[in-house]
Amino acid sequence: MLLLARIILAIAINMLALWVANALWDSVDIHGFWAYFIGAVVLGIANAVIKPILAILTLPLIVLTGFFGQNFGWLVRHVGSLTAFLLLGLALPVAAATLLIYYLRRQRLL
Repeated sequence: MLLLARIILAIAINMLALWVANALWDSVDIHGFWAYFIGAVVLGIANAVIKPILAILTLPLIVLTGFFGQNFGWLVRHVGSLTAFLLLGLALPVAAATLLIYYLRRQRLL
């Protein structure tokens, strides 16, 4: 029953968003309950499919930019060779992520 309530809430929020878009922009032209309902369902399906795909595709970029953005100054001052850079900048974060995934799966949290 909880899943059905979440689906109904998502459709209602999408219908409200379509109504607001119809009210704000003249180029949007939606008429009738069923037009809002079908549009809301299509948006819900698109969000359910596209969101996980985008999350998977952008995760490596987010991890790399986050790591280098926080630690770039330290890496520049303390890393003197390409080997040290590859170990500290790339291998260490990959090893940490692998250990975290292993731990979470072992604890049945992932």
